[in-house]
Amino acid sequence: MESSRSRKVILDTSILIFVFERGIDIDDEILREMGKAEIVIPRSVINELEKLSSLSKGSRRVLAKAAREFVHSRGYKIIESKNKENVDQDILILAKDLNAVVATLDKKLMEELKKACIDVLTWKNKRLGLT
Repeated sequence: MESSRSRKVILDTSILIFVFERGIDIDDEILREMGKAEIVIPRSVINELEKLSSLSKGSRRVLAKAAREFVHSRGYKIIESKNKENVDQDILILAKDLNAVVATLDKKLMEELKKACIDVLTWKNKRLGLT
């Protein structure tokens, strides 16, 4: 059971697909950068992965399906969405509510998070790091 003091990290769709594309252990990367943290996934991200795994073609479809299965196999906590229509806005709202860090590669989302003073983890210099 996670400590109530551990920081929460929200993973978005882009980072989940990226870790499969590159064979990266996201748990190890987060532990190295932040120490112990609870990884949470918004329901909207799960829904987006399901949509991509059924509507996309080729490698994107395979990666989305693998990412969705990975989330379930790791037992990450899936949190209910506050904005079911817009995944980025949902992540923004949840990050504020949970005082969470967001792991993403989405540049537009990163800009919105920074404007809202929310910490961002992203891939840079061959490792996950806070920006």
